[in-house]
Amino acid sequence: MEGIAEETRNPDATQSVYVEAVGDFLKAGEIADPKVRITRILRVDLEGDGEEEVLISATNYFFEDKSDHSAAPFPEAPIDSPRPGSYSLIILRRVVDRKVQTQLVVGELYPKLGRACRSERVPGRRGP
Repeated sequence: MEGIAEETRNPDATQSVYVEAVGDFLKAGEIADPKVRITRILRVDLEGDGEEEVLISATNYFFEDKSDHSAAPFPEAPIDSPRPGSYSLIILRRVVDRKVQTQLVVGELYPKLGRACRSERVPGRRGP
């Protein structure tokens, strides 16, 4: 694909800069005490401009027993009723005018029971 670098890098998902970025994003989404669980990070030059962007995937669904099941590699999401604090998202971090910006690409945040905040994709981006 044009504009996408051939080489990607996969930083460690436990690096504090990325854990803090996801935590801050979740707090801004009204999840007061987020339990951050990053599943994958990709650093890649998406725009072909020599600057690497960072895509971060994070998921943590809470079940009836109130635990976060972090030890499980990819627990099945409770589709019928995610508990407060549950989320699944992909965020994009990039530098714009010398400032780091974090944007939701796609995801669901459940700050309160029965209430989901959703976004389909970053505005201005083309998707499938």
